[in-house]
Amino acid sequence: MKRLITALLLLLTLSIFAVDKLPDLSLEDESGKIISLKELNKDKIVIIDFWGTFCQPCKKGIPAYDKVAEKYKDVILVTVCIDRPRSMKKAKRWIKAENLKAVSLYDKNGKSKDKFGFKNVPATYIIDKDGKIVYTHNSYKKGDEVKLEEEIKKLVK
Repeated sequence: MKRLITALLLLLTLSIFAVDKLPDLSLEDESGKIISLKELNKDKIVIIDFWGTFCQPCKKGIPAYDKVAEKYKDVILVTVCIDRPRSMKKAKRWIKAENLKAVSLYDKNGKSKDKFGFKNVPATYIIDKDGKIVYTHNSYKKGDEVKLEEEIKKLVK
């Protein structure tokens, strides 16, 4: 029994601290090309925002975060749509209509939830130039982009 409890505590501890570095994850862009998040992170600060077309807070947050990222040459926004494959066309149309500068990726297989460990969208992460996750945020309400930009300013030199 002690071994079981020890093993469970170890697993719980590992799961709490598992996502402190950018996970190795490659996803499709709008053209079907496979893009590695780690490649995007080279020499850049990356804001990753996981979203779905069903999520109204997501649709409000992405344009606001895109404007923040545009202000900084060393910062890029990566949006990752977690919709089911049949909704991907709808997601691509929305991204195009918003005229975003963000890199738009699509997770048709749900890999990102497992790799990052988020439960709900929007889920936002800031990754520093060393690949370390330095900020996480769930949900979106007007003004959250101000906090996001404060965090970005700490990293930009």
